[in-house]
Amino acid sequence: MNEFTNTADHSTEAASVEPSLHEMLNEATEWLQYSRGVTATLSDLVHGADTVDCKQMSLSLDAIAAMTHAALHLVSEAHAQWHRARALQPRADFRTCRDEAAAR
Repeated sequence: MNEFTNTADHSTEAASVEPSLHEMLNEATEWLQYSRGVTATLSDLVHGADTVDCKQMSLSLDAIAAMTHAALHLVSEAHAQWHRARALQPRADFRTCRDEAAAR
């Protein structure tokens, strides 16, 4: 899971500690911001260029894809962690407004 995460301390004590939901979502946001920044920069370079180096363009697009993939992976992990935590909570904690109104 730490394939994409930078948030976890890589010491031996923290190696077994899973990053929090909040940390994973923050890091996913960072990856998406990096991806957006590289996309904007690449777009500006292409618009201002007379010619485009297809090999460099391909490498840049691969980098954008990798950053986006990292963000999606983190969001997926955070979503799974949220479901695991929710499954451990007593069902009463997840009552809906309709359930509460019916109980009155």
